[in-house]
Amino acid sequence: MVRFGVASALVAAAAAVAVAATAATGVAMTIAGVASGNPDLSLLVRALDAADLIGVVDNADASFTVFAPTDAAFVSLAQVLGYAGQDKDEAFDTIVGALTELGGGDPIPTLTAILQYHVAAGVVRATELVAAGGYTPLAGPKVTLADDGVTLIDAAPAVADPKLVTTDVDASNGVVHVIDGVLLPTAVGGAGPPAGGGAPLPTIGRLVADNPDFSLLLTALTAADLVDVVTNASAALTVFAPTDAAFVALARALGYAGKDPRGAYDAIVAALTERGDGDPIPTLTAILQYHVAAGVVRATELVAAGGYTPLAGPDVTLAADEVTLIDAAPAVADPTLVATDVEASNGVVHILDGVLLPLAIGGAASPTPTAAPPAASPGVPPPPPSPTPDDDDESVCFPADATVTLASGDTVRMDTLVVGDSVAVGGGRFSDVFAFTHADADAMTAFVRLTVAPPAADACAAHPSSLRLTAGHYLSVNGRLAAASTVVVGDLLRRADGSSAPVVAVGVAVAGGLYNPQTVDGSILVDGIVASTYTTAVAPHLAAAALAPMRALYAVGGGRAGGWLTRVSRLAGLLPRGPLVV
Repeated sequence: MVRFGVASALVAAAAAVAVAATAATGVAMTIAGVASGNPDLSLLVRALDAADLIGVVDNADASFTVFAPTDAAFVSLAQVLGYAGQDKDEAFDTIVGALTELGGGDPIPTLTAILQYHVAAGVVRATELVAAGGYTPLAGPKVTLADDGVTLIDAAPAVADPKLVTTDVDASNGVVHVIDGVLLPTAVGGAGPPAGGGAPLPTIGRLVADNPDFSLLLTALTAADLVDVVTNASAALTVFAPTDAAFVALARALGYAGKDPRGAYDAIVAALTERGDGDPIPTLTAILQYHVAAGVVRATELVAAGGYTPLAGPDVTLAADEVTLIDAAPAVADPTLVATDVEASNGVVHILDGVLLPLAIGGAASPTPTAAPPAASPGVPPPPPSPTPDDDDESVCFPADATVTLASGDTVRMDTLVVGDSVAVGGGRFSDVFAFTHADADAMTAFVRLTVAPPAADACAAHPSSLRLTAGHYLSVNGRLAAASTVVVGDLLRRADGSSAPVVAVGVAVAGGLYNPQTVDGSILVDGIVASTYTTAVAPHLAAAALAPMRALYAVGGGRAGGWLTRVSRLAGLLPRGPLVV
Protein backbone atom coordinates (compact mmCIF):
# COMPACT_ATOMS: atom_id res chain seq x y z
CA MET A 1 0.00 0.00 0.00
CA VAL A 2 2.88 2.33 -0.86
CA ARG A 3 2.68 4.93 -3.57
CA PHE A 4 5.96 4.99 -5.55
CA GLY A 5 7.89 8.06 -6.70
CA VAL A 6 10.99 10.05 -5.80
CA ALA A 7 9.25 12.24 -3.19
CA SER A 8 7.44 9.25 -1.76
CA ALA A 9 10.68 7.30 -1.55
CA LEU A 10 12.33 10.10 0.40
CA VAL A 11 9.45 10.28 2.85
CA ALA A 12 9.43 6.51 3.20
CA ALA A 13 13.15 6.60 3.89
CA ALA A 14 12.64 9.19 6.63
CA ALA A 15 9.93 7.05 8.17
CA ALA A 16 12.23 4.03 7.98
CA VAL A 17 14.90 5.99 9.84
CA ALA A 18 12.38 6.71 12.63
CA VAL A 19 11.44 3.03 12.80
CA ALA A 20 15.09 2.00 12.82
CA ALA A 21 15.83 4.43 15.63
CA THR A 22 13.01 2.92 17.66
CA ALA A 23 14.32 -0.59 17.03
CA ALA A 24 17.84 0.45 18.00
CA THR A 25 16.82 1.92 21.32
CA GLY A 26 14.19 -0.70 22.04
CA VAL A 27 11.88 2.07 23.28
CA ALA A 28 8.89 3.00 21.14
CA MET A 29 8.28 6.72 20.68
CA THR A 30 4.90 8.35 21.08
CA ILE A 31 3.16 9.67 17.98
CA ALA A 32 4.48 13.13 18.85
CA GLY A 33 7.99 11.66 19.01
CA VAL A 34 7.59 9.95 15.64
CA ALA A 35 6.41 13.22 14.06
CA SER A 36 9.09 15.34 15.74
CA GLY A 37 11.79 12.88 14.66
CA ASN A 38 10.80 13.06 11.00
CA PRO A 39 11.99 16.27 9.26
CA ASP A 40 9.33 15.79 6.57
CA LEU A 41 6.60 16.21 9.20
CA SER A 42 7.86 19.53 10.59
CA LEU A 43 4.78 21.51 9.49
CA LEU A 44 2.47 18.93 11.04
CA VAL A 45 4.34 19.36 14.32
CA ARG A 46 4.07 23.14 13.93
CA ALA A 47 0.31 22.89 13.34
CA LEU A 48 -0.19 20.55 16.32
CA ASP A 49 1.76 22.96 18.50
CA ALA A 50 -0.31 25.96 17.32
CA ALA A 51 -3.54 24.09 18.12
CA ASP A 52 -2.16 22.98 21.50
CA LEU A 53 -2.52 19.30 20.53
CA ILE A 54 1.09 18.14 20.98
CA GLY A 55 0.29 16.96 24.50
CA VAL A 56 -2.62 14.86 23.17
CA VAL A 57 -0.49 12.85 20.70
CA ASP A 58 2.38 12.70 23.19
CA ASN A 59 0.19 11.10 25.86
CA ALA A 60 1.67 7.66 26.55
CA ASP A 61 -1.69 6.38 27.83
CA ALA A 62 -3.56 7.31 24.63
CA SER A 63 -4.36 5.11 21.63
CA PHE A 64 -4.69 6.93 18.30
CA THR A 65 -4.26 6.46 14.57
CA VAL A 66 -2.81 9.57 12.91
CA PHE A 67 -2.77 10.22 9.17
CA ALA A 68 0.27 12.49 8.96
CA PRO A 69 0.58 14.96 6.04
CA THR A 70 4.13 15.67 4.89
CA ASP A 71 5.56 19.16 4.54
CA ALA A 72 5.03 18.84 0.77
CA ALA A 73 1.36 18.14 1.48
CA PHE A 74 1.01 21.46 3.32
CA VAL A 75 2.79 23.26 0.47
CA SER A 76 0.31 21.71 -2.00
CA LEU A 77 -2.63 22.91 0.09
CA ALA A 78 -1.14 26.42 0.23
CA GLN A 79 -0.85 26.41 -3.55
CA VAL A 80 -4.52 25.45 -3.83
CA LEU A 81 -5.21 28.48 -1.62
CA GLY A 82 -3.29 30.77 -3.98
CA TYR A 83 0.34 30.55 -2.83
CA ALA A 84 2.74 30.56 -5.80
CA GLY A 85 6.01 29.54 -4.13
CA GLN A 86 7.67 26.43 -2.73
CA ASP A 87 8.98 27.62 0.66
CA LYS A 88 7.33 25.53 3.36
CA ASP A 89 7.34 28.26 6.02
CA GLU A 90 5.67 30.71 3.65
CA ALA A 91 3.21 27.99 2.69
CA PHE A 92 2.31 27.45 6.34
CA ASP A 93 1.82 31.20 6.82
CA THR A 94 -0.47 31.24 3.76
CA ILE A 95 -2.61 28.47 5.23
CA VAL A 96 -2.80 30.24 8.60
CA GLY A 97 -3.81 33.47 6.82
CA ALA A 98 -6.62 31.69 4.98
CA LEU A 99 -7.84 30.01 8.17
CA THR A 100 -7.69 33.35 10.01
CA GLU A 101 -9.96 34.87 7.38
CA LEU A 102 -12.31 31.90 7.52
CA GLY A 103 -12.37 31.99 11.30
CA GLY A 104 -13.23 35.67 11.60
CA GLY A 105 -9.78 36.53 12.92
CA ASP A 106 -9.05 33.27 14.79
CA PRO A 107 -7.50 30.40 12.80
CA ILE A 108 -7.32 27.93 15.71
CA PRO A 109 -10.87 26.45 15.70
CA THR A 110 -10.66 25.65 11.97
CA LEU A 111 -7.08 24.37 12.26
CA THR A 112 -8.11 22.15 15.17
CA ALA A 113 -11.03 20.73 13.18
CA ILE A 114 -8.71 19.90 10.25
CA LEU A 115 -6.16 18.21 12.53
CA GLN A 116 -8.86 16.19 14.31
CA TYR A 117 -9.99 15.02 10.87
CA HIS A 118 -6.60 13.29 10.57
CA VAL A 119 -7.03 11.26 13.78
CA ALA A 120 -9.03 8.11 14.56
CA ALA A 121 -9.59 6.68 18.02
CA GLY A 122 -7.73 3.43 18.65
CA VAL A 123 -5.26 1.61 16.40
CA VAL A 124 -6.34 1.26 12.75
CA ARG A 125 -3.67 -0.59 10.79
CA ALA A 126 -3.49 -0.67 6.99
CA THR A 127 -5.22 -4.05 6.75
CA GLU A 128 -8.08 -2.81 8.97
CA LEU A 129 -8.31 0.41 6.94
CA VAL A 130 -8.75 -1.65 3.77
CA ALA A 131 -11.27 -3.99 5.40
CA ALA A 132 -13.35 -1.05 6.69
CA GLY A 133 -13.07 0.91 3.45
CA GLY A 134 -11.90 4.02 5.34
CA TYR A 135 -12.10 5.40 8.86
CA THR A 136 -14.22 7.58 11.12
CA PRO A 137 -12.25 10.63 12.33
CA LEU A 138 -12.54 12.32 15.72
CA ALA A 139 -14.32 15.21 13.97
CA GLY A 140 -15.87 15.60 10.54
CA PRO A 141 -17.41 13.22 7.98
CA LYS A 142 -16.09 9.72 7.30
CA VAL A 143 -12.96 9.37 5.15
CA THR A 144 -13.32 6.72 2.41
CA LEU A 145 -10.49 4.57 1.05
CA ALA A 146 -10.69 4.33 -2.75
CA ASP A 147 -10.62 1.03 -4.64
CA ASP A 148 -6.92 1.52 -5.42
CA GLY A 149 -6.15 0.95 -1.74
CA VAL A 150 -4.06 4.14 -1.37
CA THR A 151 -6.29 7.16 -2.06
CA LEU A 152 -8.20 8.72 0.85
CA ILE A 153 -11.36 10.52 -0.27
CA ASP A 154 -12.23 13.51 1.92
CA ALA A 155 -14.94 16.19 1.69
CA ALA A 156 -13.14 18.56 -0.68
CA PRO A 157 -13.89 17.42 -4.26
CA ALA A 158 -12.12 20.44 -5.81
CA VAL A 159 -8.78 19.44 -4.23
CA ALA A 160 -6.77 16.32 -5.16
CA ASP A 161 -7.33 13.55 -2.62
CA PRO A 162 -4.30 12.54 -0.51
CA LYS A 163 -2.61 9.18 -0.95
CA LEU A 164 -0.96 6.88 1.56
CA VAL A 165 2.83 7.06 1.29
CA THR A 166 3.87 4.87 4.22
CA THR A 167 1.64 2.82 6.50
CA ASP A 168 1.84 1.22 9.94
CA VAL A 169 4.59 3.32 11.51
CA ASP A 170 4.29 2.04 15.08
CA ALA A 171 4.29 4.35 18.10
CA SER A 172 3.97 3.57 21.79
CA ASN A 173 0.49 5.15 21.80
CA GLY A 174 -0.83 4.17 18.38
CA VAL A 175 0.13 4.05 14.74
CA VAL A 176 1.00 6.62 12.04
CA HIS A 177 0.20 6.52 8.32
CA VAL A 178 2.10 9.11 6.24
CA ILE A 179 0.07 10.84 3.47
CA ASP A 180 0.99 13.19 0.62
CA GLY A 181 -1.91 15.62 1.04
CA VAL A 182 -3.95 17.37 3.73
CA LEU A 183 -7.38 15.87 4.38
CA LEU A 184 -10.16 18.48 4.42
CA PRO A 185 -13.46 17.98 6.30
CA THR A 186 -15.39 20.25 3.92
CA ALA A 187 -15.07 21.76 0.48
CA VAL A 188 -12.62 24.55 -0.31
CA GLY A 189 -12.30 26.51 -3.52
CA GLY A 190 -9.70 25.57 -6.10
CA ALA A 191 -8.52 29.07 -7.01
CA GLY A 192 -7.19 30.86 -4.00
CA PRO A 193 -8.44 31.23 -0.45
CA PRO A 194 -12.16 30.58 -0.08
CA ALA A 195 -13.82 33.91 0.47
CA GLY A 196 -17.01 33.91 2.42
CA GLY A 197 -18.37 30.71 0.87
CA GLY A 198 -16.57 27.38 1.22
CA ALA A 199 -15.24 26.88 4.72
CA PRO A 200 -13.51 23.85 6.25
CA LEU A 201 -16.49 23.21 8.51
CA PRO A 202 -19.98 21.83 7.79
CA THR A 203 -23.04 24.03 8.01
CA ILE A 204 -25.40 23.72 10.96
CA GLY A 205 -27.83 21.87 8.70
CA ARG A 206 -25.14 19.34 7.77
CA LEU A 207 -24.14 18.86 11.43
CA VAL A 208 -27.76 18.08 12.29
CA ALA A 209 -28.25 15.76 9.31
CA ASP A 210 -25.05 13.80 10.04
CA ASN A 211 -25.80 13.20 13.75
CA PRO A 212 -28.29 10.35 14.38
CA ASP A 213 -29.14 11.88 17.77
CA PHE A 214 -30.76 14.80 15.90
CA SER A 215 -33.05 12.76 13.63
CA LEU A 216 -36.22 14.25 15.14
CA LEU A 217 -34.84 17.78 15.01
CA LEU A 218 -34.10 17.24 11.31
CA THR A 219 -37.63 15.91 10.79
CA ALA A 220 -39.09 18.96 12.53
CA LEU A 221 -36.91 21.39 10.53
CA THR A 222 -37.99 19.67 7.32
CA ALA A 223 -41.68 19.81 8.26
CA ALA A 224 -41.39 23.53 9.04
CA ASP A 225 -39.42 24.18 5.84
CA LEU A 226 -36.45 25.53 7.81
CA VAL A 227 -33.67 23.21 6.58
CA ASP A 228 -32.51 25.79 4.02
CA VAL A 229 -32.19 28.37 6.79
CA VAL A 230 -29.67 26.33 8.79
CA THR A 231 -27.77 25.22 5.68
CA ASN A 232 -27.38 28.77 4.36
CA ALA A 233 -23.59 29.20 4.16
CA SER A 234 -23.84 33.01 4.38
CA ALA A 235 -25.91 33.00 7.58
CA ALA A 236 -24.58 33.48 11.13
CA LEU A 237 -26.74 31.61 13.63
CA THR A 238 -26.74 30.03 17.06
CA VAL A 239 -28.88 26.90 17.32
CA PHE A 240 -29.79 25.15 20.56
CA ALA A 241 -30.30 21.63 19.31
CA PRO A 242 -32.55 19.20 21.26
CA THR A 243 -31.62 15.53 21.00
CA ASP A 244 -34.09 12.79 20.12
CA ALA A 245 -34.38 12.01 23.84
CA ALA A 246 -35.39 15.63 24.41
CA PHE A 247 -38.33 15.22 22.02
CA VAL A 248 -39.30 11.96 23.74
CA ALA A 249 -39.30 13.79 27.09
CA LEU A 250 -41.56 16.50 25.67
CA ALA A 251 -43.93 13.90 24.24
CA ARG A 252 -44.16 12.25 27.65
CA ALA A 253 -44.97 15.63 29.22
CA LEU A 254 -47.81 15.85 26.68
CA GLY A 255 -49.14 12.43 27.70
CA TYR A 256 -47.26 10.00 25.47
CA ALA A 257 -46.55 6.79 27.42
CA GLY A 258 -43.99 5.16 25.13
CA LYS A 259 -40.28 5.55 24.46
CA ASP A 260 -40.08 5.21 20.68
CA PRO A 261 -38.68 8.43 19.10
CA ARG A 262 -40.91 8.16 16.02
CA GLY A 263 -44.00 7.60 18.15
CA ALA A 264 -42.97 10.52 20.37
CA TYR A 265 -42.66 12.83 17.36
CA ASP A 266 -46.10 11.80 16.10
CA ALA A 267 -47.55 12.51 19.57
CA ILE A 268 -46.01 16.00 19.56
CA VAL A 269 -47.36 16.73 16.07
CA ALA A 270 -50.82 15.56 17.16
CA ALA A 271 -50.71 17.89 20.19
CA LEU A 272 -49.57 20.82 18.02
CA THR A 273 -52.27 20.02 15.48
CA GLU A 274 -54.90 20.27 18.21
CA ARG A 275 -53.41 23.53 19.50
CA GLY A 276 -53.18 24.93 15.98
CA ASP A 277 -56.81 24.22 15.04
CA GLY A 278 -55.80 21.51 12.60
CA ASP A 279 -52.43 22.95 11.47
CA PRO A 280 -49.32 22.08 13.53
CA ILE A 281 -46.83 24.02 11.39
CA PRO A 282 -47.22 27.57 12.83
CA THR A 283 -46.73 26.33 16.39
CA LEU A 284 -43.89 23.99 15.38
CA THR A 285 -42.19 26.87 13.56
CA ALA A 286 -42.51 29.10 16.61
CA ILE A 287 -40.95 26.42 18.84
CA LEU A 288 -38.05 25.90 16.43
CA GLN A 289 -37.43 29.66 16.11
CA TYR A 290 -37.33 29.77 19.91
CA HIS A 291 -34.21 27.60 19.62
CA VAL A 292 -32.32 30.00 17.35
CA ALA A 293 -30.48 33.26 17.95
CA ALA A 294 -29.23 35.64 15.31
CA GLY A 295 -25.44 35.81 15.19
CA VAL A 296 -22.89 33.61 16.94
CA VAL A 297 -23.48 33.27 20.71
CA ARG A 298 -20.80 31.08 22.28
CA ALA A 299 -21.06 29.64 25.78
CA THR A 300 -18.98 32.42 27.37
CA GLU A 301 -21.22 35.07 25.80
CA LEU A 302 -24.34 33.17 26.87
CA VAL A 303 -23.08 33.20 30.47
CA ALA A 304 -22.13 36.87 30.31
CA ALA A 305 -25.58 37.83 28.98
CA GLY A 306 -27.45 35.56 31.38
CA GLY A 307 -29.44 34.04 28.52
CA TYR A 308 -30.60 35.13 25.07
CA THR A 309 -33.42 36.73 23.11
CA PRO A 310 -34.86 34.23 20.59
CA LEU A 311 -36.22 35.04 17.16
CA ALA A 312 -39.68 34.22 18.45
CA GLY A 313 -41.08 34.12 21.96
CA PRO A 314 -40.00 35.50 25.36
CA ASP A 315 -36.39 35.71 26.54
CA VAL A 316 -34.66 32.53 27.64
CA THR A 317 -32.77 32.91 30.94
CA LEU A 318 -29.61 31.02 31.87
CA ALA A 319 -29.80 29.84 35.49
CA ALA A 320 -27.08 30.48 38.05
CA ASP A 321 -25.69 26.96 37.47
CA GLU A 322 -24.75 28.13 33.93
CA VAL A 323 -26.21 25.00 32.31
CA THR A 324 -29.99 25.25 32.79
CA LEU A 325 -32.05 27.31 30.33
CA ILE A 326 -35.30 28.64 31.80
CA ASP A 327 -38.11 28.91 29.24
CA ALA A 328 -41.81 29.85 29.48
CA ALA A 329 -43.14 26.44 30.53
CA PRO A 330 -42.92 26.23 34.34
CA ALA A 331 -44.75 22.89 34.47
CA VAL A 332 -42.02 21.18 32.44
CA ALA A 333 -38.45 20.71 33.68
CA ASP A 334 -36.10 23.23 32.08
CA PRO A 335 -33.54 21.88 29.61
CA THR A 336 -29.82 21.82 30.35
CA LEU A 337 -26.81 22.25 28.10
CA VAL A 338 -25.22 18.90 27.30
CA ALA A 339 -22.46 20.18 25.00
CA THR A 340 -21.55 23.69 23.88
CA ASP A 341 -19.67 25.49 21.10
CA VAL A 342 -19.95 22.88 18.36
CA GLU A 343 -18.51 24.93 15.51
CA ALA A 344 -20.14 25.16 12.08
CA SER A 345 -19.28 27.20 9.00
CA ASN A 346 -22.39 29.34 9.50
CA GLY A 347 -22.54 29.57 13.28
CA VAL A 348 -22.43 27.48 16.41
CA VAL A 349 -24.53 24.69 17.96
CA HIS A 350 -25.26 24.02 21.63
CA ILE A 351 -26.78 20.60 22.41
CA LEU A 352 -29.75 20.37 24.78
CA ASP A 353 -31.39 17.53 26.69
CA GLY A 354 -34.86 19.10 26.41
CA VAL A 355 -37.06 21.15 24.09
CA LEU A 356 -37.44 24.86 24.86
CA LEU A 357 -41.06 25.98 25.00
CA PRO A 358 -42.15 29.60 24.35
CA LEU A 359 -45.47 29.08 26.17
CA ALA A 360 -46.65 27.12 29.21
CA ILE A 361 -47.69 23.57 28.39
CA GLY A 362 -51.38 23.12 29.06
CA GLY A 363 -52.10 26.76 28.28
CA ALA A 364 -55.27 27.64 26.39
CA ALA A 365 -53.46 29.16 23.45
CA SER A 366 -50.75 27.79 21.25
CA PRO A 367 -47.46 29.64 20.97
CA THR A 368 -47.83 32.56 18.61
CA PRO A 369 -44.71 33.57 16.71
CA THR A 370 -43.52 37.08 17.39
CA ALA A 371 -42.24 39.32 14.64
CA ALA A 372 -40.60 37.40 11.84
CA PRO A 373 -36.84 37.67 11.39
CA PRO A 374 -35.70 40.86 9.69
CA ALA A 375 -35.90 40.81 5.91
CA ALA A 376 -32.14 41.30 5.73
CA SER A 377 -31.56 37.97 7.46
CA PRO A 378 -34.55 35.74 6.69
CA GLY A 379 -35.02 32.70 8.84
CA VAL A 380 -32.14 33.45 11.16
CA PRO A 381 -32.65 31.14 14.13
CA PRO A 382 -33.07 32.40 17.71
CA PRO A 383 -30.67 31.82 20.59
CA PRO A 384 -30.09 28.53 22.35
CA PRO A 385 -33.15 26.79 23.84
CA SER A 386 -33.19 25.23 27.26
CA PRO A 387 -33.01 21.49 27.68
CA THR A 388 -35.79 19.56 29.40
CA PRO A 389 -34.26 17.21 31.93
CA ASP A 390 -36.31 14.95 34.09
CA ASP A 391 -37.91 17.33 36.58
CA ASP A 392 -37.09 14.92 39.43
CA ASP A 393 -33.61 15.34 40.93
CA GLU A 394 -32.17 17.10 37.88
CA SER A 395 -31.56 13.80 36.03
CA VAL A 396 -28.01 13.46 37.36
CA CYS A 397 -27.43 9.75 37.01
CA PHE A 398 -26.13 6.80 34.98
CA PRO A 399 -28.14 4.73 32.45
CA ALA A 400 -29.62 1.38 33.41
CA ASP A 401 -27.12 -0.64 31.32
CA ALA A 402 -24.00 1.02 32.77
CA THR A 403 -21.86 -1.59 34.49
CA VAL A 404 -20.33 -1.82 37.97
CA THR A 405 -18.10 -4.44 39.60
CA LEU A 406 -19.15 -6.26 42.78
CA ALA A 407 -16.79 -7.43 45.52
CA SER A 408 -17.38 -10.97 44.19
CA GLY A 409 -15.69 -9.92 40.94
CA ASP A 410 -18.93 -10.08 38.94
CA THR A 411 -19.74 -7.23 36.54
CA VAL A 412 -23.43 -6.31 36.70
CA ARG A 413 -25.79 -3.71 35.26
CA MET A 414 -26.56 -0.55 37.22
CA ASP A 415 -30.27 -1.38 37.39
CA THR A 416 -29.57 -4.68 39.21
CA LEU A 417 -27.79 -3.03 42.15
CA VAL A 418 -29.51 -3.07 45.53
CA VAL A 419 -28.77 -1.39 48.84
CA GLY A 420 -26.12 -3.42 50.65
CA ASP A 421 -24.16 -4.42 47.53
CA SER A 422 -20.42 -3.83 47.83
CA VAL A 423 -19.12 -2.21 44.63
CA ALA A 424 -15.67 -1.28 43.29
CA VAL A 425 -14.74 2.37 43.77
CA GLY A 426 -11.19 2.28 42.32
CA GLY A 427 -7.75 1.54 43.67
CA GLY A 428 -8.74 -2.03 44.53
CA ARG A 429 -11.23 -0.79 47.13
CA PHE A 430 -14.93 -1.60 47.57
CA SER A 431 -17.73 0.27 49.32
CA ASP A 432 -21.35 -0.49 50.22
CA VAL A 433 -24.31 1.07 48.43
CA PHE A 434 -26.40 2.60 51.22
CA ALA A 435 -29.09 4.44 49.20
CA PHE A 436 -30.22 5.59 45.75
CA THR A 437 -30.85 9.29 45.13
CA HIS A 438 -32.36 8.38 41.77
CA ALA A 439 -33.81 5.12 40.41
CA ASP A 440 -36.12 5.48 37.40
CA ALA A 441 -36.35 2.49 35.06
CA ASP A 442 -38.70 4.23 32.59
CA ALA A 443 -36.72 7.41 31.88
CA MET A 444 -35.25 8.07 28.42
CA THR A 445 -32.38 10.55 28.64
CA ALA A 446 -29.56 12.12 26.63
CA PHE A 447 -26.28 11.29 28.37
CA VAL A 448 -22.84 12.76 27.82
CA ARG A 449 -20.79 9.99 26.18
CA LEU A 450 -17.06 10.11 27.00
CA THR A 451 -15.02 7.74 24.83
CA VAL A 452 -11.60 6.86 26.23
CA ALA A 453 -8.61 5.19 24.61
CA PRO A 454 -7.86 1.63 25.71
CA PRO A 455 -4.99 1.10 28.18
CA ALA A 456 -1.60 1.39 26.48
CA ALA A 457 -0.82 -2.26 27.23
CA ASP A 458 -3.91 -3.34 25.28
CA ALA A 459 -3.71 -0.70 22.54
CA CYS A 460 -3.31 -3.22 19.73
CA ALA A 461 -6.15 -5.51 20.82
CA ALA A 462 -8.63 -3.42 22.75
CA HIS A 463 -11.14 -0.93 21.41
CA PRO A 464 -11.97 2.46 22.90
CA SER A 465 -14.64 2.26 25.62
CA SER A 466 -17.26 4.77 26.70
CA LEU A 467 -18.71 6.11 29.93
CA ARG A 468 -22.21 7.60 29.81
CA LEU A 469 -23.47 9.91 32.52
CA THR A 470 -25.62 13.01 32.75
CA ALA A 471 -24.09 16.43 32.24
CA GLY A 472 -24.02 17.38 35.92
CA HIS A 473 -22.36 14.24 37.25
CA TYR A 474 -18.91 14.67 38.80
CA LEU A 475 -15.92 12.52 37.93
CA SER A 476 -12.14 12.81 38.18
CA VAL A 477 -10.91 15.00 35.29
CA ASN A 478 -7.21 15.82 35.15
CA GLY A 479 -6.97 15.04 38.86
CA ARG A 480 -9.89 17.29 39.91
CA LEU A 481 -13.62 16.77 40.37
CA ALA A 482 -15.45 18.23 37.37
CA ALA A 483 -18.89 17.88 35.77
CA ALA A 484 -19.20 15.64 32.71
CA SER A 485 -20.41 18.65 30.69
CA THR A 486 -16.97 20.28 31.01
CA VAL A 487 -14.92 17.36 29.63
CA VAL A 488 -13.17 17.86 26.28
CA VAL A 489 -11.03 15.66 24.02
CA GLY A 490 -7.57 15.26 25.56
CA ASP A 491 -8.73 15.40 29.18
CA LEU A 492 -7.61 12.55 31.42
CA LEU A 493 -10.10 10.44 33.39
CA ARG A 494 -9.08 7.80 35.96
CA ARG A 495 -9.25 4.01 35.61
CA ALA A 496 -9.70 1.46 38.39
CA ASP A 497 -5.94 1.01 38.78
CA GLY A 498 -5.33 4.76 39.00
CA SER A 499 -3.90 5.07 35.48
CA SER A 500 -5.05 7.83 33.14
CA ALA A 501 -7.75 7.28 30.52
CA PRO A 502 -7.41 9.89 27.73
CA VAL A 503 -10.70 11.14 26.29
CA VAL A 504 -10.66 10.67 22.51
CA ALA A 505 -14.24 11.72 21.75
CA VAL A 506 -17.13 13.51 23.43
CA GLY A 507 -20.68 13.00 22.25
CA VAL A 508 -24.29 12.41 23.22
CA ALA A 509 -25.99 9.03 23.68
CA VAL A 510 -29.66 8.31 24.34
CA ALA A 511 -30.32 5.48 26.80
CA GLY A 512 -32.98 4.22 29.17
CA GLY A 513 -33.05 4.41 32.95
CA LEU A 514 -31.65 6.90 35.48
CA TYR A 515 -29.77 5.51 38.48
CA ASN A 516 -27.53 7.19 41.05
CA PRO A 517 -26.37 4.83 43.83
CA GLN A 518 -24.77 6.42 46.88
CA THR A 519 -21.75 4.60 48.32
CA VAL A 520 -20.26 5.07 51.78
CA ASP A 521 -16.98 6.01 50.05
CA GLY A 522 -18.58 8.67 47.80
CA SER A 523 -17.02 7.18 44.64
CA ILE A 524 -18.02 4.40 42.27
CA LEU A 525 -16.35 2.60 39.35
CA VAL A 526 -18.70 2.75 36.34
CA ASP A 527 -17.79 1.13 33.01
CA GLY A 528 -14.18 0.99 34.17
CA ILE A 529 -13.90 4.70 35.04
CA VAL A 530 -13.86 6.23 38.52
CA ALA A 531 -16.79 8.60 39.06
CA SER A 532 -18.15 10.45 42.06
CA THR A 533 -21.59 9.72 43.45
CA TYR A 534 -22.06 13.50 43.78
CA THR A 535 -23.43 15.91 41.19
CA THR A 536 -23.81 19.60 40.47
CA ALA A 537 -27.29 19.38 42.00
CA VAL A 538 -25.56 19.65 45.41
CA ALA A 539 -22.05 20.91 46.18
CA PRO A 540 -19.97 17.82 47.16
CA HIS A 541 -19.11 19.05 50.65
CA LEU A 542 -22.79 19.82 51.32
CA ALA A 543 -23.92 16.50 49.90
CA ALA A 544 -21.40 14.62 52.04
CA ALA A 545 -22.60 16.46 55.15
CA ALA A 546 -26.28 15.97 54.30
CA LEU A 547 -25.84 12.23 53.70
CA ALA A 548 -23.74 11.65 56.83
CA PRO A 549 -26.77 10.82 59.03
CA MET A 550 -27.97 8.33 56.41
CA ARG A 551 -24.58 6.66 56.24
CA ALA A 552 -24.64 6.38 60.01
CA LEU A 553 -28.16 4.92 59.96
CA TYR A 554 -27.09 2.40 57.32
CA ALA A 555 -24.09 1.43 59.47
CA VAL A 556 -26.51 0.64 62.31
CA GLY A 557 -29.49 -0.73 60.40
CA GLY A 558 -27.80 -2.23 57.35
CA GLY A 559 -30.00 -3.34 54.45
CA ARG A 560 -33.21 -3.05 56.47
CA ALA A 561 -32.71 0.73 56.58
CA GLY A 562 -31.77 0.95 52.92
CA GLY A 563 -35.26 1.12 51.43
CA TRP A 564 -36.32 3.89 53.75
CA LEU A 565 -33.05 5.74 53.12
CA THR A 566 -33.61 5.56 49.38
CA ARG A 567 -37.08 7.06 49.72
CA VAL A 568 -35.94 10.02 51.83
CA SER A 569 -32.56 10.75 50.22
CA ARG A 570 -33.71 12.84 47.25
CA LEU A 571 -31.95 15.98 48.38
CA ALA A 572 -31.12 17.75 45.12
CA GLY A 573 -34.03 20.16 45.35
CA LEU A 574 -33.31 21.06 48.98
CA LEU A 575 -29.70 22.23 48.76
CA PRO A 576 -27.84 24.78 46.63
CA ARG A 577 -26.18 23.71 43.41
CA GLY A 578 -22.51 22.84 43.16
CA PRO A 579 -19.92 24.31 40.79
CA LEU A 580 -18.95 22.62 37.51
CA VAL A 581 -15.35 22.16 38.65
CA VAL A 582 -14.25 21.58 42.23
